[in-house]
Amino acid sequence: MKKTLSSSLLPIILMSFALAACNGGNGDSSSNSSSSSSDPDATYTVTFDLNYAGAQNAPAAQTIASGGLVTKPADPTRDGHDFTHWTSDIYGSTQWNFTSDIVTADMTLYAGWSVAETPSKLFYVDIPGFWKTDGGVAGFYAWEGAANNTWPGARMTNVSGDIYSYTLPSEYTNFVFVRISPSDPITDWGAKTINLSVDAAGSNDLFTVAETTQWGDPGCQGVWSVYPA
Repeated sequence: MKKTLSSSLLPIILMSFALAACNGGNGDSSSNSSSSSSDPDATYTVTFDLNYAGAQNAPAAQTIASGGLVTKPADPTRDGHDFTHWTSDIYGSTQWNFTSDIVTADMTLYAGWSVAETPSKLFYVDIPGFWKTDGGVAGFYAWEGAANNTWPGARMTNVSGDIYSYTLPSEYTNFVFVRISPSDPITDWGAKTINLSVDAAGSNDLFTVAETTQWGDPGCQGVWSVYPA
């Protein structure tokens, strides 16, 4: 005898197939859904990196709620450089906007820097009596690393009496005052000051060369002061 499926079982079987199809054959659908959603109560750590070797005293790390804003720290300082901005990458190409950029994960903000330009500065020298022998005057020889004037330098401008002046171009940081010939071509006349620098001068601009006779190295001593212009 041929067996037939009871008509009362058909709805139950069809319902079972429909539920399986809706679940896609995966019994862990709720787990997948929760793993792809973010936790609104999460907090993240934002650290600050000054982005140069030997850097110290970076701003303190901040704990930020998911989707929150970072509080902008005080601008850091670095010798010989100007701070430009905080950036989300070490190369400084993506500037962080503290008013609109939000935190979505642990991250580091890096300091961006540019080399500070040293402005040109006017210097004065008060030459001693022995520099004036045979009409000797003052010259200015400057350098920074491998860059330098042609020895013995440029002629300075006579301001008054024994005072001469010269504006040091911004690319130079070190210099000496030199005793040179009173007429062209400029010739070194055997005396100069000790090595001087923009940093050592500070806010001073007048170097008074000592009257003690000193020819050749290590150079004439002197004192810094401010020219009463």
